[in-house]
Amino acid sequence: MMNTTSSKRSLIDDSKRKQPEKPEQKQPSDRSLRILSGNVEFALRCAKMLPSTSSILLEIFGTVISVRPGGRSEMIILLRNDGGPILRLSYHEVQFPLPSGLKDVRCICRINSDGGFQAFKLVPTEFCYEYIQRLQAISVHFLKKFVETPALLE
Repeated sequence: MMNTTSSKRSLIDDSKRKQPEKPEQKQPSDRSLRILSGNVEFALRCAKMLPSTSSILLEIFGTVISVRPGGRSEMIILLRNDGGPILRLSYHEVQFPLPSGLKDVRCICRINSDGGFQAFKLVPTEFCYEYIQRLQAISVHFLKKFVETPALLE
């Protein structure tokens, strides 16, 4: 005799069967990091003109005036160029210890939401003013484009 009963599983309509959910794939972002280079005065101008949520890093060339401890593993570093304005950086020594004997430095940082700067890397360097001026001239061109067309920062 043949068994005419069917299992419960076969009674469920295939369309009602719950399929395992696939994890949502993240769309690749068109947003990429951009780096603008210049001196301390240029970095302060960028902080005023750009939103802090932008994906822009700054490469700043300056002379260290002061290094003092801040909060936990934080160092407060003041930079300046030739008697100009002073830039205050926050640097955390957790991953990269601060090199000793800093004078002229190249600093990679980002703009914080409070308008301050968070440094990621400080490297002693010798200034080549012609090179810095060339980089800054290109960066000014792109800064104007970012301000005129904020969609470029998204």
